Amino acid sequence: MGQLNPFCFILRKYSIESSLQVLKKENEVYNNIVKTSVLGRKFAEFSPNLHVSVLKEGEFIVLRIMDLRYFFKNDFLNQATLTLDKDMNVLSSIMHPYSLKKSIAVNP
Repeated sequence: MGQLNPFCFILRKYSIESSLQVLKKENEVYNNIVKTSVLGRKFAEFSPNLHVSVLKEGEFIVLRIMDLRYFFKNDFLNQATLTLDKDMNVLSSIMHPYSLKKSIAVNP
């Protein structure tokens, strides 16, 4: 029978807690970018319930903003996409009303 090392559990707990702190700070940065962008402000005018998902695609960061009020055919009706560079500058802002196939460019 193996021995139980309580120090191992403490290290794991510390590692998980520190990882969660990093994610929380990262999410705050992304949420602030959404709130201060032209697209984020426009989107928030008509949607009080937003969700922001973060995708890293190569050297770009894609923030997908979803209006959580309307879900139809396995997707949210109103969405928006912010594309950021590695320095967190907005490269593109796109509204997707009713479908991701529909795109309306918004000046960043």
